[in-house]
Amino acid sequence: RASGLDMAEMELETVKGYFLPTSPNWYMASSLAVSKSGYLAFPAKDSACVGEEKNGQFNKRYTVGKGRATAVAMAEVGSITAVLVGTSEGVIEVWDVGSDKRMYAYDDGSTSDILCIAADGKKVVAGRKDGRLLFGNVQSELSGGGSGEEQIVLSLSSCIHSRSAVMDVALCEKEDGKHAAAVGYADGSVLTFWMESGEIDQRFTGHRKEVTSVAWSLPLPPLQWRRDESGGGEEGGETAGVSEGEVELLVASASKEKDVCVWNANTGVKKCTFKQFETKEKAMDVKKIWICVEWIRAEARGGGGGLSPSSLLITTSAGEVLSADVRKSATKLKRLLPNLHQRTIFTLCTSRADPTRIYTTSMDRHVCGWDVQKKKAIWKLQGLGGHVYSLDVSAALPRLVA
Repeated sequence: RASGLDMAEMELETVKGYFLPTSPNWYMASSLAVSKSGYLAFPAKDSACVGEEKNGQFNKRYTVGKGRATAVAMAEVGSITAVLVGTSEGVIEVWDVGSDKRMYAYDDGSTSDILCIAADGKKVVAGRKDGRLLFGNVQSELSGGGSGEEQIVLSLSSCIHSRSAVMDVALCEKEDGKHAAAVGYADGSVLTFWMESGEIDQRFTGHRKEVTSVAWSLPLPPLQWRRDESGGGEEGGETAGVSEGEVELLVASASKEKDVCVWNANTGVKKCTFKQFETKEKAMDVKKIWICVEWIRAEARGGGGGLSPSSLLITTSAGEVLSADVRKSATKLKRLLPNLHQRTIFTLCTSRADPTRIYTTSMDRHVCGWDVQKKKAIWKLQGLGGHVYSLDVSAALPRLVA
C-alpha cells in the first residue's frame, strides 16, 4: 500500500469488525443453537447472528430473504458448518459459516411459519404453525457434476399428525442407526416419529397446555432400583423403576402449566413428573409462561453436586435453572443456577465441545454462556432491544463506543 498512510489509517485497515446484535427473538423454542465446531447462533428480528461460544463474540449476521427469523439450528455437513434458519414466510435457509454465503433455500410454497427446527449432520426436522412437519436429509454435494464447490442440499418430505402448531422438535440417532424425532404441540400433545418413514413411534399423554420444549437424553446404561412408593420428593416428583439389563432412552417435555414430564422413549411409559414446582417467579399470565428442558451430556462433578447424563435441567419463568437426577428414587428439584437471568429463558442448550457448559437466551435481552460445575457465567452478551437514538466514540480510546 502507499507509504503515506499514518498509523491510525493503518490500524483501520487491519482491525477486525464486530457488531452489537439486536436481542434474540422471544417466545420460540429454537432461539439458540450450538455446533460441534464451537459456533453459536440465535435469531434476531430478520437475521441469524453467529458467534463463538468460547467468548460470546458475535461477528456474523445472515439476513433472511423475507420475513422474520423464527428458528435456528446448526449442523456439521461434510466440511461445512451450516446454520439453518426458519422464517415466518415458511422458508428454510441454509448458510455456510465459513464463506458467509447462503447455500440453499427450501421453499415448498407454504407460507406457514417455521416455528422450530433441529438438525445434525445427517437429518433435519422442522415444524410449522399449521401442524405440518418437514423431515428428511441434509447433505453436501459438489456442484458442476462433482468438480465444483461443496454445496448443501435439503431433501425433505412432510407429514401431519396434528392440526395444532408444532412448538418444538428434537432429533435422536438411536444405536441401530435409525433416527427419531420428538415433537411437542400447542395442544399439549407429545409424540415421537421415525425420520425414515414419518410414522409415529410413541404418543405421550401428560400435558393439557402448550408444550414449550422437548429433549432427548443420551442412552442411559442399565440400572436396577426399586419404585419409590412415596410419590416422589418435596417438589412433586413421582418415579418409576428400571429393569436390570435395560438401556433407557428418555424424552422430556415442558408445558405452560409448569409441568415437566419424562418418558421412556422405547416403551412410552411415563417415568416421572414435576408438577407446578415452586419458583421465585411472580404470578404471571399463562400465555407468558415459558419452560425449557435440556439433558446434561456428560459427567460433570463438582461445584457442590454431581451431574450426570440422567440429570435434567429445567428453566423457570423467573430466569432460574433447576436440576434433577431422574434416576434417583427420591427425585427432587434443586436450584442449580438461581440467578441465571432476570426474566424468562426461552432456549437452553449444551455445548458439544464441553458438555459442562450451557448457553441461554432470555427476555432480559441477554445471551449467556455458563459453567454448570463452577455455577457462574463465562460471558454475557446484551443485545439491543430497540432503535439506536445516539452514538458516540471515545476521543481517547477510539475503539470504545457508547
